[in-house]
Amino acid sequence: MTGSDLVTKLSIQLDIPARDARVAAGAFFSALSEACLSSPRVELRGFGTFSAVRRRARLGRNFQTGKPIVVPDRLALKF
Repeated sequence: MTGSDLVTKLSIQLDIPARDARVAAGAFFSALSEACLSSPRVELRGFGTFSAVRRRARLGRNFQTGKPIVVPDRLALKF
């Protein structure tokens, strides 16, 4: 499911304009991201548990040129 699929489903199920569904989905994901940064674990009962994990820097490859590149470390959301 893509983000636009989610917005469409929310719009239909809640009988609201797609613009409002897009804002609601964005607000949810923003709140979830902030909660994961401030807490080691975020549990949505009946759905799942989210946590922020650090991905180490690694050597990657540019698919167009084939040249190696350094992918920096980053935080990622884990479900």
